[in-house]
Amino acid sequence: MKGLFKHSALFLLLLIPAAQAYAQHKYKVQYQVEVEHSTGSTSSDYSFGVNLANFRTDQSGPSLLSGTVRRGPIETSSRSSDRIIPTSTTYDRINRRITRRGFNTFTDFDFCEIETGQNSNLLSSNVWVGYFVVFRIETLATLNNYSVATNKLLDCQSRTILVARNPCDRFSYAVQYQIGNGTWRPLLGYNRKNGSFQIGRSSFPGLQLNQNVRIRVQYNNSGQIHYSDILTYSFIPCSPNVLGGATVADVTCSGGNDGGFSVRFDRNLVSGEELRLTLSGVTPDGFVIPER
Repeated sequence: MKGLFKHSALFLLLLIPAAQAYAQHKYKVQYQVEVEHSTGSTSSDYSFGVNLANFRTDQSGPSLLSGTVRRGPIETSSRSSDRIIPTSTTYDRINRRITRRGFNTFTDFDFCEIETGQNSNLLSSNVWVGYFVVFRIETLATLNNYSVATNKLLDCQSRTILVARNPCDRFSYAVQYQIGNGTWRPLLGYNRKNGSFQIGRSSFPGLQLNQNVRIRVQYNNSGQIHYSDILTYSFIPCSPNVLGGATVADVTCSGGNDGGFSVRFDRNLVSGEELRLTLSGVTPDGFVIPER
């Protein structure tokens, strides 16, 4: 019995990592299409489908869209989807097929939006594509070259945050932020928009200089909610600007050391900030003053 318990414990330890490793990839799928069909079946009916696919193995993956198009009196039905597909397989193509016409081909997709319109390359003239977006979700850290060395942002500048690689465009997501250990708050609502957005300190009401703000993306809005990894930033002050030119006070006599200058800046230094000046120039008689 004691030996059996040890084997059972080992089995559980091996089972947990395997379950965690299952959904190592996620795909965002969002589309709106209109399908022309009739109420009665005819000999010219044909079925269509769109699947994720693998380039090297020609393996068909999860279904994105499927249905039947019929000839006859035309009616139109609208279909839409907005979901996340978790999978342990990497897919790099879309398999589009039409059975009765013998049409079965692969279409490369690399984080892009499929052509839209009545005669799009997605399916056929009987399926009008309003929009059709499919891409593999990458971490925000990868997309934005994020590291601890790059998470300090200047207070006077903005930063573009990528959610997906170009040319992905116009898909739905939301953005949330958290200041310190506070609650998560909405930054951008869930709707279709470009695959990047900008942030500045003014984007986060109440955020102080050198205070951490955390950002995450919400990829879907129903069922199990999928979030991105978290980026943590803080804002540091920009260098102060000089107001006007320098006011120079010449020495009172040759060889004297009572000369000087004064410069006015647009703000005071904040705690922990240093002001470093580099002096250089040329005297009236052509002597070059080295930098110091």
